[in-house]
Amino acid sequence: MILCDIFFLFLQTFVVIAKRFKKKFIYRFSSTSAFFLLPPWNPLRQLAVRIATNQFFDYFVILTIIVNCVFMTMPDLQITETLEYIFLAIYVVEMLIKVTARGFIIDKYTYLRDGWNWLDFIVIVLAFVTILIQLIYPDLSIGNLQVLRTFRVLRALKTVSIVPGLKTIVNALLRAFKMLIDVIMLTFFCLMVFALFGLQVYQGVLRHKCVSDLPFDPNTTTPETYDTLYANHIRNISNWYGEPNDYMLCGNTSGAGGCPENFTCLPDIGDNPNYGYTNYDNFGWAILNAFQLITLDFWEDNYDKVIRASGPWNVVFFILVVFFGSFYLINLMLAVVALSYEEEAENAGKVNTMYTNEKEAFLKHQDSRQSLHDAMSYDGQLVDRNCNICSSCCRCFVPWIKFQNIIHRFITDPLLDLFITLCILMNTIIMACESHEMSETTQETIRISNYVFTSVFTLEAILKIIALSKYYFASGWNIFDFVIVLASLIDLGLEDIDGLSVFRTFRLLRVFRLAQSWSTMRILISIIVNTFGALGNLTVVLFIIIYIFAVTGLQLFNRSYTADKFSPDGIPRWNFSSFFHAAMMIFRVLCGEWIEPLYDCMRAEDELCMLVFLPALVLGNFMVLNLFLALLLNAFATDSLNKHKESNKDDTSRFKLAFHRIKHLCCCCLPGNSNVVKPDERGEEDVIGQFETSEKRDKFADFGKALDGMKKEVDLEKGEKKDDGDKDVDGLELGDTAEDHKEGEEPPELRDCLPLCCTKGISCSKSFDPSTPFGKFWKRMREACSKIVDNKIFEYGILFVIFASSVTLAFEDVHLEENQELKLALYYLNIIFCVIFVAEMLFKWFAYGLWKYFTNFWTLLDFLIVCISVASLIAESLGISNLTAFRSLRTLRALRPLRAISRLQSMRIVVNALMRAIPAIFNVFIVCMVFWLIFSIMGVQFFAGKFYKCVDGNGEILLNTVVPNKTECLRNSNYKWKNSNVNFDNVLQGYLALFQVATFEGWMEVMRDAIDSTEVDVQPKFENNIYYYLYFVAFIIFGSFFTLNLIIGVIIDNFNVLKKKYDGSYLDMFLTPNQRNYYNTLKKLGNKKPQKTIKRPKTKFQGFFFDIATSNKFELSIIVIIFLNMITLAIESYKQSDTIRDALKILNIIFTVIFILECMIKLIGMRWHYFRQFWNVFDFIIVLLSVTGLILDDLLAGVFVTPTLLRVGRVFRIGRVLRLIKAAKGLRKLLFALIISLPAIVNIGALLALIMYIYAILGMSSFKNLRVSPMMNNDIVNFQTFANSIILLFRLSTSAGWNEILDPLLIEYPDCDPDTIELSNGQRIKQTYGECGIPWLAIPYMVTYIFIAYLVIINMYIAVILENFNQAHEQEEVGITEDDFDMFYVVWERYDPLATQFIKYDVLSDFLADLEEPLGIPKPNEITIVAFNLPIVEGDKLHCLDILMALVKKHLGSVDETEESKALHKKMETKFGDIFPSRVMTVKKSTTMQRKKEDVAARTLQRCWRSFKTQKALKNITSLAMQQKTDIANQASQSRANSIISLGRRLSNALNTFFHSSRPSSALSRVSLKSNTSHHSLQPISKKSNITNTLKVPSINTLYSSGTTSPPGDTQDLYL
Repeated sequence: MILCDIFFLFLQTFVVIAKRFKKKFIYRFSSTSAFFLLPPWNPLRQLAVRIATNQFFDYFVILTIIVNCVFMTMPDLQITETLEYIFLAIYVVEMLIKVTARGFIIDKYTYLRDGWNWLDFIVIVLAFVTILIQLIYPDLSIGNLQVLRTFRVLRALKTVSIVPGLKTIVNALLRAFKMLIDVIMLTFFCLMVFALFGLQVYQGVLRHKCVSDLPFDPNTTTPETYDTLYANHIRNISNWYGEPNDYMLCGNTSGAGGCPENFTCLPDIGDNPNYGYTNYDNFGWAILNAFQLITLDFWEDNYDKVIRASGPWNVVFFILVVFFGSFYLINLMLAVVALSYEEEAENAGKVNTMYTNEKEAFLKHQDSRQSLHDAMSYDGQLVDRNCNICSSCCRCFVPWIKFQNIIHRFITDPLLDLFITLCILMNTIIMACESHEMSETTQETIRISNYVFTSVFTLEAILKIIALSKYYFASGWNIFDFVIVLASLIDLGLEDIDGLSVFRTFRLLRVFRLAQSWSTMRILISIIVNTFGALGNLTVVLFIIIYIFAVTGLQLFNRSYTADKFSPDGIPRWNFSSFFHAAMMIFRVLCGEWIEPLYDCMRAEDELCMLVFLPALVLGNFMVLNLFLALLLNAFATDSLNKHKESNKDDTSRFKLAFHRIKHLCCCCLPGNSNVVKPDERGEEDVIGQFETSEKRDKFADFGKALDGMKKEVDLEKGEKKDDGDKDVDGLELGDTAEDHKEGEEPPELRDCLPLCCTKGISCSKSFDPSTPFGKFWKRMREACSKIVDNKIFEYGILFVIFASSVTLAFEDVHLEENQELKLALYYLNIIFCVIFVAEMLFKWFAYGLWKYFTNFWTLLDFLIVCISVASLIAESLGISNLTAFRSLRTLRALRPLRAISRLQSMRIVVNALMRAIPAIFNVFIVCMVFWLIFSIMGVQFFAGKFYKCVDGNGEILLNTVVPNKTECLRNSNYKWKNSNVNFDNVLQGYLALFQVATFEGWMEVMRDAIDSTEVDVQPKFENNIYYYLYFVAFIIFGSFFTLNLIIGVIIDNFNVLKKKYDGSYLDMFLTPNQRNYYNTLKKLGNKKPQKTIKRPKTKFQGFFFDIATSNKFELSIIVIIFLNMITLAIESYKQSDTIRDALKILNIIFTVIFILECMIKLIGMRWHYFRQFWNVFDFIIVLLSVTGLILDDLLAGVFVTPTLLRVGRVFRIGRVLRLIKAAKGLRKLLFALIISLPAIVNIGALLALIMYIYAILGMSSFKNLRVSPMMNNDIVNFQTFANSIILLFRLSTSAGWNEILDPLLIEYPDCDPDTIELSNGQRIKQTYGECGIPWLAIPYMVTYIFIAYLVIINMYIAVILENFNQAHEQEEVGITEDDFDMFYVVWERYDPLATQFIKYDVLSDFLADLEEPLGIPKPNEITIVAFNLPIVEGDKLHCLDILMALVKKHLGSVDETEESKALHKKMETKFGDIFPSRVMTVKKSTTMQRKKEDVAARTLQRCWRSFKTQKALKNITSLAMQQKTDIANQASQSRANSIISLGRRLSNALNTFFHSSRPSSALSRVSLKSNTSHHSLQPISKKSNITNTLKVPSINTLYSSGTTSPPGDTQDLYL
């Protein structure tokens, strides 16, 4: 339907309303002539418009795109090239139709005015360019045109322009890039800094290799011959130590890795590692490796190589890169993307609606329960649940209804629900018992149980169908049960047929039936299911990106992966040989693994691969996938769980009823048994949601309680007593330490040593009564012990002993047996520490009593550690410390540092967050493990016993053509039939394998074994079934993206709640948004104060330099020079020519001189004030370091020293680049979010360091004697020493390569000696476990460390930073930031040079006018100043804080004055009083409002006095006029006229004098005067005016009148 509107006439447009996807859409067209020939009413154009707006035209285009995309995945088919011309013709016709309907480009709403049409146009033009080139150069190979052909893949994006939902999401993402500019700039800036550091320090370092010693004597050869032989010797790769492409790196610096015997470490030998791609030899490769580090992909390889080649001190560089680059910048990008998308979605009105769908899904479950009750028989009446036609067809209808009601009562009985739930649990447990090589009894048990449970569930379904009839299929859960029953029955019928085991997987779905009785699981399943609906469009965009990059790689690199390029390894498994392989490759990149496949791709196609891999990583992983994960976590928000808190009440009550039935039966059978434990009355969701906002609202029903709660819980500084409910598990208040108990306070109340029940009947207990002499002595002794224990000196002393004892554990490394003196010293120190700890324990027994001591978690932990220490000491004294049991006890001494947690408040906060989150974490963890259980059982069914393979003596897997099966393998004594350490032989092993896949570490090896698996006892075959990849893809989506992030989300949520509790943020729930913004802004006001102005020097010499130093042009020129300096730093490379080296050296000297001159100019101009600003101090340090670097280069150039010392000076130059941060406001904002997070990060870092220390001691104690393996060498990567353990655990804290470390820890006999170890002198001594690993300890050790360090503590670190970023963004949304406060005080310095914090009232108007937005108020601003009602103190001055608070309040709008806001304002005033004491000491004399009132009153008095004088003068004039009236009447007409003119002039002068003297000077008075005199205009008498007999004078109301005045608005007539 074509409509003409008002725009047709003015804007030359018309609209068309047409249906599209079952909705009506408005299409707007240009009404100008298309091609200057076709007006809107031309039949041809009308036809084009109708076709372009027809929905079937869109359907046809989408179908064409889909078919085209399918054929693009098959480039090797001959028909594909032919079909491309057909598709091109269709797209050309589509473009011509749209161009005809819209016009081309000139006018608005034409074809190329839409950005999506540009995409179509470019693709079509490139297609014609390709055809044209082929016609011109017919001999040109197709491979040369692949780049142009690759653009065809962009046709998949045409679906985005056609489908409205996809277009909305993509447009929102494109608009979201605006917010990413600052983050991208900061990320790239940090990449450059890291790359420049690596370029300066590590260039050429990774070329160091171990070369065998010369086989000849240098003294027996001539120098010329020696040089030739030496050069040939070091270039021969057979003389290098290690395997090809994996040669051992070494270093000549202190702590670097050495070479084996008969080998020497030489520099510049061969190429760099990883085929030459891992290096820092030039800026390009350095920035690629830096990007690898911040993405944490295979960064452990880079880390280990650099540490080995340069020494352990380089770990500092990696700590900065990982914690700042990866944990901060990458996750900051995630936060910005999610935040910007949410804002765009809200602006577009596309607010997330998943909760609506979730509610509907939840109601379906409710229907399943309701359907069991909505037709019950009441009062003995029968209820008909059948179809209406059944009553007429069935003869025995009434007996059937009776039977149906009986069955209904049976299936609605709570005992049946309990029985079915137990059956599901038992079925799950029995299915989990399946394993490889299980006994025939176990197999038979599983088979019979499957029959039994299938029969039970089938009978349940039949009974429910009978009882519910038509209501059965109205519930989604009933349909789900029915499908599982059908699949189970089909499985029973086909269980003997090979190849149809897929039906066995349907049995696993029975686990989901637990959701009917387990509300937490039901809610999570409903959220997961409905998340796909809410994120459907985003999921389609994700698949489009995977498709585009997969087809791009397929088009570019399909023929590049050849065997000759990858000799002798062969073509890598991950390649672009087919679309499926390409899609899996891109999916691997989206999961964050990109560097290794990029290495392989660059071996095939050089650096062209970066154009595919890096954009796929940035767009797919950083943008779309991160957005997908962020919105997914929002779906798992605690509010979602909280909404359904009431949902489990029905289930809980039914189970209570069932237990009550069982209790009743037990009581009937056992009448004496009445002490039956009642079930827990709390629902599961109460455990999950115990930290949620709703509980806080319930806890604090009103503001008063909240304020009291805050005072009790947060005010730690004042030491106020807290409620018992808020005490920590150690009996002390949250965050309380011994410091909080001041000396001189009353001794705490002593509790009984033992419970009352333990002292009954003991005769000697009466002697402890305080009334007896011994009782008094006993009491005084306990009070003395209590004072000692509570004394902070005692607490600090014990803390020092704990640290000292923990440090001694770090010396018990692999070299301890060779140093008997150190071993003896540690033995005696251990005795001393044990005695001290036992004495402390006895003191606390006396002080606290045994009951309190052993009911407290922290003291109980102390007792356990003391017992372990004493037992290990006794075992060592008796010479039995090497026994397995006592060695395990000795290992547990590593728990000693845990005692420090209860004594350090910073770590207690973090630990309390974890401990209080345990119930919620555990509940969700169990649900997640149920999800994993399904995949683990499925993996056991698919891969049990199939990971075995035949390997040769070097561990290489043999081809299946050489050794087909296990029998043939065992016939050869050189071969071994070996299983993978990580496999699916049982459910527990399956959990470990899935954990590797979920953490993306070792998942390549697991998937390799799965894809190559064939049958049990059959040799694997390369890519036997590549579609097993889909199993792992499904697990990654559900097991990693969903469940693992759910656990992380619960941990982060509980940590943030406890953090808010310490910050006192409970009160936020009672504030309006404006009040909350105002309160948060006020909290930032106390961070800044006025500073003294740097005055311009009086001398001309210093004043000249001052003007230069403060000039913006000077600052801009310095920034340009910094950029140029950065470019010169990036030009440097390894083995550069002498010309470039000399030029760069000269440029470095020039830049250093420029920066020295800049520093001198500022020092001369600003004097000592130069050091008042942070950035100036930073510049000064950089200048000093630059000069130091130049001196080092000159001094060490002629001395033979290691190159590392020379590089130390070069590193100082990188600091100049950091000065760019000062000039970038956006970068400073992002860094400010990091800076304000530092206190919390330090607390979390302290806990992480403690955990690393404990695990380092545990690892060193248990695995220090492991046999050397390729993954755990004897230099860096091992647990032999404490330093190496810490270096290794730092790498493992990011889960990097933990699977490679786990494999050596699982080594067993016969691959190692289980009884003895070898010392460095060759002596072998007996040792428990010998050189073998400890499998039962290794797996829990590694998994728990990864879970605690990587999934918990590191994510807390991320949560703190992201929370502060969100707060900074919220503050920016409010409109007032830290920069605005800085601007305020910069302007303040001009009016308050001495930083007195006060300015005169007279200059307030000018000051407000000088401020910039949003705080500035331009003139006239008198009314605003009056409205502020600012206090004026002695000296007619105003304080800076009062002015700033008024400006903030004005910008934020009206803030409601409630009791809550008043209380918070009072609290903030108290805080400001401490920060600004001068403001409190002054006395308020007036306010701006009062001052204005006084001014108006004074002016009113003056005006009234002048009015009185004027009226008096008018009376005199009037009386004089009346007196002269008679005289004038007798005079001649000429004389009369002159008198009237004279009188009029006198009267006009008087009135003019009055009104000019009383004119108000303020805007407010002018408005008042205007309103009062608008109806009374005075017309002066001119000479040419007509003379009248009446002169009208306006009446004037005065405070003092000497006569009667006429009412306002009236006039008095003066008759002359």
